Amino acid sequence: MKIGKKFVSLALAGMLLLAGCGSGSGATYATVNGDKIPKAKYESQLDLYKSMIAAQYRLPSTIRESLIQEQVMLQDLKKNKIELTDKDFAVEYDKAVKAYGGAANYSNTLKQLGVTDEQLKESLRFETISRKHKALYNEQHKPSDAEIKQYFDKNKDALVTVEARHILVKTEDEAKKVKERLAKGEKFEDVAKAVSLDKGSAENGGSLGSTSPSKFVNEFKKAILEQKVGEIGNPVKTQFGYHIIQVQKRNDTVEALKDQIIEKINGEKYTAYLQKLVQDADVKIEGESASQASKQDSAKGSAQEPAQASIQESAAPAESSAAKN
Repeated sequence: MKIGKKFVSLALAGMLLLAGCGSGSGATYATVNGDKIPKAKYESQLDLYKSMIAAQYRLPSTIRESLIQEQVMLQDLKKNKIELTDKDFAVEYDKAVKAYGGAANYSNTLKQLGVTDEQLKESLRFETISRKHKALYNEQHKPSDAEIKQYFDKNKDALVTVEARHILVKTEDEAKKVKERLAKGEKFEDVAKAVSLDKGSAENGGSLGSTSPSKFVNEFKKAILEQKVGEIGNPVKTQFGYHIIQVQKRNDTVEALKDQIIEKINGEKYTAYLQKLVQDADVKIEGESASQASKQDSAKGSAQEPAQASIQESAAPAESSAAKN
């Protein structure tokens, strides 16, 4: 399950804030063979590690920046007469519940984290406000056709995607026999499962999905960029063996990639737009300027060596046997 960095930071912050709260002085945390461990000692240790973790993950600055961004986005939405509804906020909440595998798993996970349902809903406000604010920006800043074409020409190699499938065998003779079998009417996916040496794609009938040609070795890349869509090509030799390739779809024109290009153009511009809103805002943190507060956070954080992040996105799947090493 992939969860955004902001959500991870805020969930962790919630745990830090909730942990060890409220105990009477002189209370006992535990006993060991009759000897008491004071609750105050436990909470002192907990407070120490709370401070260390907060510094390592730069939580003060992360939370502050998120709250400032949230406020300027709300102000911009209000300026444009856009009100957020309960239905808007429910979208991100429903995604979170689904990401945890349903209501029961979601509830159990929150209990383990020590976070309430209301606290998580509050942390998801940013995602909802951000989504609505981006939608407003996109509506008001539609790229021109000339701008879209210019972006396509400049970034074509990174934009083009191809849906293809292949069958990998050891020799050219074997590859020719595979092509003959396909020409006689055998299904591509059946032959791939039966003989392809690329076991990863073979399980999916030889499919490599929709991907960038740049991921593959040069000979394979050339074939999927030049071969006619739908055609069963001649054997293609690479360092892995011989491939029989079929290109199922190729998105390599401005028209096919227009939505993706618009998203990328507006994504880059929106980031700059939001940064300017923050820069132009009159921000005070407990009476001090935001820049001064940032300096104080940096000074606190420099006393701690940043820990290796233990919360990471799930690992990328293994590459196909046509992919670059």
